[in-house]
Formats: sequence, structure tokens, C-alpha cells
Amino acid sequence: MALEICESADCIILTLGGVEKTLKKAEHGQNLGGARAGYAESEIKDYEPETIPEVRPDESVRISFTLKNTGAYEGTEVVQLYLRDKFASMTRPVQELQGFRRVTLAPGESKKVEFIVDPTQMAFLTHEMQWKLEKGRFDVLIGSSSADIRLSGAYIVTEDRFLKGRERAFFAK
Repeated sequence: MALEICESADCIILTLGGVEKTLKKAEHGQNLGGARAGYAESEIKDYEPETIPEVRPDESVRISFTLKNTGAYEGTEVVQLYLRDKFASMTRPVQELQGFRRVTLAPGESKKVEFIVDPTQMAFLTHEMQWKLEKGRFDVLIGSSSADIRLSGAYIVTEDRFLKGRERAFFAK
């Protein structure tokens, strides 16, 4: 199973195992030396837990979307992927940088940007100094910086998993 965030003509579609959740879309752009990077931003309100895709702790999560240069000049955008553990048993960062891509686009050009997230990236050390991936909701946040999030979604890890430190992934592929 994989979570896919794709841009269509007028919505964002989250897909997992053939089940789709359509979210409202709004266009955003950032001035990049005369170029504008167009993202699609999902507005998730009253998001019911049963509508959020679920993954096992050993499944990777695929996150992809289309980035478009809506300006008149070539531009480069550094797309950043952040994850947030909503309800951890220990205090966790508000958001953690888990991957980034540098994308250069000609005027009007679009490119699909993709991240493959290993669930162990969200593992943390417990008080007993064991790496643990806890079940629960993880928010997916994408933007040009931690303060400029333009696309969001979520997935749920269905069960806890303890792992050895050498098994832990630190960055999205």
C-alpha cells in the first residue's frame, strides 16, 4: 500500500489501496526571482480518523505531487517534506524535516515530485533507550520552508514496532 498525494485539475486526491479521499484545492505561489512555483494546497477540516489512510509499521509511504512554474522565468524551488507525530507518548518536535528535493523548472513547466517515506523515520528513543515507532496519526506537510507549508495530508500507522538503531531510516528517498 502507498499514500499518494496527486494534483488533478481542481482537487487534491489522497489514494491508498484504491480508496480515494478528495480534498479542496487552492493555488499558491512564491516569487523566486521572477518565477513562481505553483503548489496545490489541501484544506483539511473535520478530518475523520476513518478517512485517513492506514499503513503497517513495515510499509513505506509514497508521497507525490505536481509542482509547476507559473512565472515567466526559470526558477528553482527546494521542496521540503515534514512529518509530525500528533499523539506521541513522549514530547516530539512540532515538525521534523524528513526530505527535500531541489527542482528547477522552465516557465510553464511541471514536474512530479516524489518522496518515499520509511515509517521507521518517525521512530524515537524511549526512556529505556529503545527505538520505537508508535502507532497513531502522522501529519504530512510539504512546502518551501517549515513556515510556508502549502500541501498537507496524513496517514495512520496501525501498530507499535520496536527496532534496532541500524534498522532506522533517517531521510526520505
